[in-house]
Amino acid sequence: MSGYQRINMLAENFPSDDYLDHSKVVFNTDELTCQMAHVFPSEAIEVEGNDFIVHPIVASMKMIAGTLASVREGIEAMNAGNRTDHFKLINVDFCPGVVIDSDVAYQEEWIENLTSLILSSVYPSEISESYYFTSQAYLESDFTTASNQTSRSLFWKDILERFQKDETCNEIFENRLVYSFARFGANPWGEVRFNATGVVDHDVGCVLTLLLAISTLSNVCAAEVVKNPKPLDADSQWTMQTGTPGDTPFFDVNVGLDGEGQVVAVSDTGIDPDNCYFWDVNNERSEKINLDARKVVQYIPFENNDDYHLGHGTHVAGIIAGKRATDGETENNGAADGSAPGAKLAFADVGDKLGFIYIPTYEELLATGSPYAKIHSMSWGVDINLYTTETKIFDDFMFENDEFLIVVAAGNIGEGNAYYTVGEPVGSHQNGGDSSPNRSEGIQYASGFSSRGPVRDGRMKPDVLAPGHYLLSAASLPDEVGECDPSFGTVEAGKTQDGLLSMKGTSMAAPALAGAAAIVRQYFNQGFYPSGKRNDGDIIDNPSSALVKGILMNGAQYVDGVDNLFLGITPVQPYDETQNFGRISLKDSLYVAGKTDVQLRVFDREVIGDQESITYSFTIDRSQGCTNRNVSVTLIWNERGSIPGCMTCLLNNLDLTVMKDGVAFFPNGLNRPDNLNNNERIILTDVNDGDEFTVVVNAKSLSGRKQTYSLISTGCYGGIGIGGDLKESEKFVNGGSSVSSNGGTGVSTKNSASLPKLSAIGLLFTSVGWFAYDQ
Repeated sequence: MSGYQRINMLAENFPSDDYLDHSKVVFNTDELTCQMAHVFPSEAIEVEGNDFIVHPIVASMKMIAGTLASVREGIEAMNAGNRTDHFKLINVDFCPGVVIDSDVAYQEEWIENLTSLILSSVYPSEISESYYFTSQAYLESDFTTASNQTSRSLFWKDILERFQKDETCNEIFENRLVYSFARFGANPWGEVRFNATGVVDHDVGCVLTLLLAISTLSNVCAAEVVKNPKPLDADSQWTMQTGTPGDTPFFDVNVGLDGEGQVVAVSDTGIDPDNCYFWDVNNERSEKINLDARKVVQYIPFENNDDYHLGHGTHVAGIIAGKRATDGETENNGAADGSAPGAKLAFADVGDKLGFIYIPTYEELLATGSPYAKIHSMSWGVDINLYTTETKIFDDFMFENDEFLIVVAAGNIGEGNAYYTVGEPVGSHQNGGDSSPNRSEGIQYASGFSSRGPVRDGRMKPDVLAPGHYLLSAASLPDEVGECDPSFGTVEAGKTQDGLLSMKGTSMAAPALAGAAAIVRQYFNQGFYPSGKRNDGDIIDNPSSALVKGILMNGAQYVDGVDNLFLGITPVQPYDETQNFGRISLKDSLYVAGKTDVQLRVFDREVIGDQESITYSFTIDRSQGCTNRNVSVTLIWNERGSIPGCMTCLLNNLDLTVMKDGVAFFPNGLNRPDNLNNNERIILTDVNDGDEFTVVVNAKSLSGRKQTYSLISTGCYGGIGIGGDLKESEKFVNGGSSVSSNGGTGVSTKNSASLPKLSAIGLLFTSVGWFAYDQ
């Protein structure tokens, strides 16, 4: 049975008719499906038997791994003076069916219940010896007298008796907690922020008792302490377009793919408004969106209204869409133009003058640039090798807003081939331009600092690599006006000169990739598909984020190794924990007639039912000059977020198989289905003109009735190859017409019968976001 079939059978046996409205799938494999339900225990016990097992969710199960360590790190940072205002303390994942975000009375009742619990002097007696809490290491901490004991319940009893029984924490609980509630789709969550002004020695114990109290509430299904987020370039243009220095065919005048018409949201430490790459003499920055602004259409000062000296935010914003205008009005080519210099920015200032990050609520953050921004780049994060509450929130948001792509960064703690260090999807590879250090091995090598996968639950990360090893971009100089390119010479790697700065880190890779994603969106918005030329009749206004991400992953190219500097070169393999799909390459991802040697076939927002299969037929056609010898096929889908701390996070298992001459090929280098990831790619090499192949998408086990996905294939499908002759009318920006259907056009058919044992493979994680932060 599939997960969907098991869930329906459970619902039919459940006493309450509204069971499905109060439950959520948190685990789904071929053998087992698990749901978390917010129901009366008596009802749950009624259905227990041979087919169903019931297990109560006790407080200890609600704290995800690393929670206690995060509490200690956060409070120690505050005690050291690193945080002086609001510290986002705990994310609360409410149980299915809870309506707390929209019901003010329910919110007030929840806060009242929590307050009553944490102010109760008898609360410690309610902790049972049978409770089992994580983090054995805490038994060795300074906050317990039970260091020689093995029972975590003794630790918790000690904490409560020391920090709560005598009302030590009452002032904090009554005056220094701030609550907020929100929902994306059917998934509500809450945030409890802690005002750290006037921190005292006992704050750690008080935070722990608060966490424990939250986890005992019946309408809470998971609780997680959030670590302090931290901040985690023109060479990124040619590096991601062709890999050949100076070669940027997507910017050619008869192509014009530079991000025009796209708004990219960014959250970071700020933007220096009068750096020449953002300067706009005609418009003042405003929280209201002004699409007529030259570069920054919105600026939301969540923390302040500027960036600090040589600030992180100015640099990453420039990597995306910086465009030089020395007079704040007339644009001209600069030494550090962004990867999508025609795009505009909506900016959320979430950093203070010291570079510390203080994010607002996720709802506020993801509203930046709405409704125009469809990409959000975040070059900040935390080093957590686990599926977190934040990951779940981002997944839920992108599921509910399927055109929206979140780009975040993988991290910079991979030095020395340190595996299980990655948190998110965008890793870094080396640069090859003037701003790169002399010893750089070039773009075919991953950066040694780039964090490595896999994630603890087995998902392969990073997804892809983008240039992040010393990129040249704008430098924030708050005391100067109009700072710009040096009058002579170049900027050394890691140095600053005039209005430019060279920096390295996955913080640089994430915005570079966000710019590439803006170009992909523009490609469809301006009707380049399928003809490879602008055509108003082919405009696709709203491609899904799965399609945009899939385009970039489908064309990614493998790198040769990792440059670990003095430790030498470490070999890598396709789909491994260092590179996964490889480095971004637009020339291998998008078809532009006469400019790229790869044609494109896409199927966006395809819908497949549980245990259904859909087939697509393709034929290689080199009649118009295409010479590409490879075919690449990628399957990608968005799904609702899993449970924080999950160790099997994929909830809907789709399988991709390519059949050629009776032989089955599987994705991501595997010889079996991939049951962990939601991105799957198959590359066939040395294909010949006239070769036929069949792509099969099989919904092996869904947790719901249906699943939406995107399918992308590149190869020779009858288009004009590089340097091929175009008719004169086709050379103009708005010239040309759509390619007619031929043997290269994909044909799809549906088959509700299950496939024979044709495996499929995929490597990716449930979260569709892409992530990075600075070293």
